[in-house]
Amino acid sequence: MWPLGIPFAMFTDKSLLISATENLFDNRLELQGSSMVNLEDKGMMLGMNADYSPIEDWNLDLGVIQFWGDKNNGEIPFTKMEDFSHISVGLKYSF
Repeated sequence: MWPLGIPFAMFTDKSLLISATENLFDNRLELQGSSMVNLEDKGMMLGMNADYSPIEDWNLDLGVIQFWGDKNNGEIPFTKMEDFSHISVGLKYSF
């Protein structure tokens, strides 16, 4: 869910990364949260994901990634990534 394919180093030289995962209801529900804050300029990323398995081999997935930048400075990578902000919904079946 998180934009791990993009090197974090391209965003900023100094940032704070926070990530957490929690499994509930006998591992049928997985909640994930992630945040990256730019410590040099204005900008941050917030990501959240919920993965729920109502029955065996089926998973429902809902994710949100939001970027915020500096409206006054379009050159900051977080500002450029605002258009990448999105909501994703998925249905997975394993056999």
